[in-house]
Amino acid sequence: ALLPLMREDGTVVMVSSGMGELSCVSPALQGRFLAPDLDLPALSALMREFVDDVAHHRHREHGWPSSAYRVSKVGLNALTRVLAREHPKLRINAVCPGWVRTDMGGRSAPREVREGAASSVWAALLRPNGPTGGFFRDGQPIDW
Repeated sequence: ALLPLMREDGTVVMVSSGMGELSCVSPALQGRFLAPDLDLPALSALMREFVDDVAHHRHREHGWPSSAYRVSKVGLNALTRVLAREHPKLRINAVCPGWVRTDMGGRSAPREVREGAASSVWAALLRPNGPTGGFFRDGQPIDW
């Protein structure tokens, strides 16, 4: 909904997680998420498959993890790639803040909030010729 309102050289920062790395799904699903022609309708259908598979207790046999959080981050990362391809003048990236000491991360998390936020700030301040369609932690690319 916001894309039409953005400046032509705008930046979108998706907050993802290392939990969204594709290694959590089967090789067959990895291929579908990485398909070069993946578009929004196909991604939406793929995500609905997970919901349907969970509802029918067959998600494991179809190569999905049991964690909806993980699958949501896999989907977010795929959405990042799709949107970056569809809107090449924008910079659209996903960042992983790491395990951060927050109410969600808990007291045992090794990173301070400032450290986790640094990835989002870095991505938000990218120059117009900066990377797009990537997944980053601490300004460095990480595997999908």
